[in-house]
Amino acid sequence: MFQTFLHQINYLALAVSAIVYFALGALWYSPVLFQKPWVQNVGRTEEQLRSGSKIVFLYTFFALLVICFVTAFIIWMLGTPNCVSAIKVGLFISVGYTTTVVAINNWYGQRPAKLTLIDAGYHVVGIVLAAIILTVWK
Repeated sequence: MFQTFLHQINYLALAVSAIVYFALGALWYSPVLFQKPWVQNVGRTEEQLRSGSKIVFLYTFFALLVICFVTAFIIWMLGTPNCVSAIKVGLFISVGYTTTVVAINNWYGQRPAKLTLIDAGYHVVGIVLAAIILTVWK
C-alpha cells in the first residue's frame, strides 16, 4: 500500500505545498502580520532572534516537507476528492495534532496563550493550504 502511494504521489505538488507553507511562515511572522506580538510573547528580543543560526530555516523547511508528505499520505488514504474535503482534512490534522502539540509545549513552557494562538494558527492555515494543493493537484 505504501509503495503504491510512493508511486502515485505528485512530488512536484509535495514540493510546492512545502514551499507555500514555508512562504506563509515568512508572511505570518513578518511585520505585516504577527511579528510584533510574537516577539513580545516569545520572551526574547528581536536582536536575540536575529543573531540565531540561520540553519533553523533549513530545518524548518525539512519539517514542513515531512508534514506535507504525511498530509499527502492521509489525503491519499482517505481518497479526498475535492477542495472542501481537503479543507476538512487539513483542519482535522492541524487542530487534532499540530495545534494540540503547540499548546501542550507552550503550557509546559509557561508561555502566553497569545503565542499559542499565533503559532498554532500558522500551522492550521499552512496545513489547510497544503491539503488543498495536494488534493487539487494530483
